[in-house]
Amino acid sequence: MHQPYGYFHVESNSCLLMVFGCCCQSCSAGKRLLRSEPQYRPLPYTVALRFRRSFMNDPLQLFGLTTAPLELVSFILALITVLLTIRQNHWGWLFSIISSGTYAAVFLQSRLYGDAGLQVVFIVLSVWGWYQWLYGGVAQSPLTVTSLSPRGWLRSGLAWLAGFAILSLFLTSFTDTDVPYADGFLTAGSLLGQWLLSRKKLENWHVWIVVDLLYIALYLYKGLALTAILYGIFVVMAVIGLRTWRKTL
Repeated sequence: MHQPYGYFHVESNSCLLMVFGCCCQSCSAGKRLLRSEPQYRPLPYTVALRFRRSFMNDPLQLFGLTTAPLELVSFILALITVLLTIRQNHWGWLFSIISSGTYAAVFLQSRLYGDAGLQVVFIVLSVWGWYQWLYGGVAQSPLTVTSLSPRGWLRSGLAWLAGFAILSLFLTSFTDTDVPYADGFLTAGSLLGQWLLSRKKLENWHVWIVVDLLYIALYLYKGLALTAILYGIFVVMAVIGLRTWRKTL
């Protein structure tokens, strides 16, 4: 008789089989039972799976709006990120990394694949931006706020248009998103804004004001009401950030 392990077991063909499995992988009775009873899974796994589904998908009523717990957490983290960024506090990059990870999951659920992929890029840019803010200045000194030259404006505009063309083509060809052009345009603009922010360029706030205004409409269309409100707040905060940073020039 095989020695079982775990908390619960059933007996079949003289073999003690556990809900968690059988210690002998060659046990034919065990294999048959596990195939015929796929609902038997480790209790910790089942609890974790239910919690993940609930945390990501279960509706949550907040001030008359329907959201999900994960979206609410992402909302709070993103607000902290922008507040710290306005104050030029480098710890804002840490919250940017965390909120980008949580928002990636939110956007995948809504089939906003461009935005989900953008969050992954944001994580990479946030690590780079964190380093730049601390050591990207002269002789590895902290960065200071600077402005784009006219040539920098031109290059930024061309980069946005090129990114829009590439991303829209990709989203149209390889995903089932129903908003490929809006998603592509705003994803490209967000990448530009994040790069300018990483280099402490004043114009990053101009880009974010435009992008965030357009994102409000997109997220309302996709049913992400709380995120739409967040981006409305972002617009106000971007204006404040623009004025605050301009004083340091």
